[in-house]
Amino acid sequence: MKPASLVQGLAMLVLCAAWPVLDFAVANLSDQSFQPAKLIVYFGALLAMGVVVSLLAKLVRPRWNLGTVFSAAGGGLAVLFNYNLIARTVEVLPTKFNGEVLSLIAFVIFFLAAVTLVTFLSRKGSIIAAVVFGLGIMTAHNGFVVGKHLFFSEAGRASLASSTAKTRNWPSDVSRLSVNRHYKGSAAERPANVYFIIPDMFMSENEYVRMTGKPYEMDDYLRNQGFKVLDNHYSNAPVTRFSLAHVFGQKYFVEEGGKPKITAEMQKFLPWRINNDVTAEFRKRGYNIFNYIDAYVNPECDKLADFCFSKASFIGNQDLVFLERAPFFDLVLLSGSDKLAIWRRLLTYSGRYEIPEILASLPKKGASPHFTYIHSGLPHSPYRFTADCTYYDAYPPIRKNKYEGSVRAYANQVDCASKLYPQLIDAILKEDPDAMIVFQADHGVNYRGQETGANIKALTDDMVAQNLSAISAYRLPERCQQSLGPDMSPVNTFRVVFACLDNREPELLPARHFLMYYLGWQPSGMIREVTDIINKRKLAD
Repeated sequence: MKPASLVQGLAMLVLCAAWPVLDFAVANLSDQSFQPAKLIVYFGALLAMGVVVSLLAKLVRPRWNLGTVFSAAGGGLAVLFNYNLIARTVEVLPTKFNGEVLSLIAFVIFFLAAVTLVTFLSRKGSIIAAVVFGLGIMTAHNGFVVGKHLFFSEAGRASLASSTAKTRNWPSDVSRLSVNRHYKGSAAERPANVYFIIPDMFMSENEYVRMTGKPYEMDDYLRNQGFKVLDNHYSNAPVTRFSLAHVFGQKYFVEEGGKPKITAEMQKFLPWRINNDVTAEFRKRGYNIFNYIDAYVNPECDKLADFCFSKASFIGNQDLVFLERAPFFDLVLLSGSDKLAIWRRLLTYSGRYEIPEILASLPKKGASPHFTYIHSGLPHSPYRFTADCTYYDAYPPIRKNKYEGSVRAYANQVDCASKLYPQLIDAILKEDPDAMIVFQADHGVNYRGQETGANIKALTDDMVAQNLSAISAYRLPERCQQSLGPDMSPVNTFRVVFACLDNREPELLPARHFLMYYLGWQPSGMIREVTDIINKRKLAD
């Protein structure tokens, strides 16, 4: 038989480069921040890697058949970027040996076996042609799954639309934190500065204590600083984008008695951070707009922002998750260092910031009036803090028992958050003692799979309440605190704030609560109103 031709070898390399990319895409299509355009970058990088290695091998050994070299490079590439499959298999084996070591040993064996086998088969052109055909069928299948999702589902079209949206360089000049070029009124009539702080996924006291059985510290601090704390508070929706759409839209998006459904168009245009009336109203009043955005939560700042603190980087979370398919990160664990284990895990959350990082970059007096939006991914995952705010690797207990491990890790993170957020609020009040501050989470936790389509109609009252529970506290002038009754709902947040600034009574909407999730999590777009469940919960307390 003739050895593999150059065309056959190239086909083998192309298919082996496409295989892990498409497999990654199929596994991550449900992620609401999935960026399909990056698949082309991954494929191009893998293909280039294979071509470069092949040409170098040919340069060293000119007598080698180039078609065979391309085929061998493809086989090695396929194993290299499917290392995660090997590691997952080893992880579930009952063994006392180090899992990372076993995974890497298995990887080396598979890698050498794949290169040797493909090299041998490539010497027989008809056999390698059959292998290429088989790989082509597998690649075509995965390609069909990805294409069907992207072009024929609401969630896929939404991810395509978001990936083609234009990005911009956000204003990061700290000198803007000291001046105001928008306010035209007199100094005597200058309105108060407004801070809206979102401690992402910070539950309110009642539901937190029910779930964890642990004491709750944050409310006492807030009360001592003049906040009115809403003891039994729930969000309008259980995920960030839809929860904040109610806050910044100041209205509901589901009509009474209707048959609601999330669509890609609705998800795209909800006023959850950009294109909203709240920041537009602040700008009309002459306010600066300052944003402090945890890029792990989402890297977008308001289009009107005068200053944006964001750690969004060229290499994002999705890129690092893709790189986890290879053994690069597991190699750092062989040192046995806890610090390296933590670094390796947190690397995939490159865009997050911690509270101490922004304390030196808060607005100065000359910037008044300003609306300052601070969205922090704490106590939201990644779980990385002990109760005293020391970094640690929270994964082992979560892997051992997902629910109980997650609750313990979350409780540690809440304890840490209850130490870090007072630092932020103290820093604000030291510079701005008359500030109006809203400290309000966007949602609670979903450790019982609340977001899955199969469960949404059958969730228990506890599951619903845990998912919607959200801390809420307002530091407003005394005359405005009276508007904050037990039925206060996030949809009314800025109705209260603007009424307070105008010295009038707010026009409040009745509290309503919904289960609505990202289309990637729940492609049906189903929405379930759970206002009755939340009302019963409030009465029980």
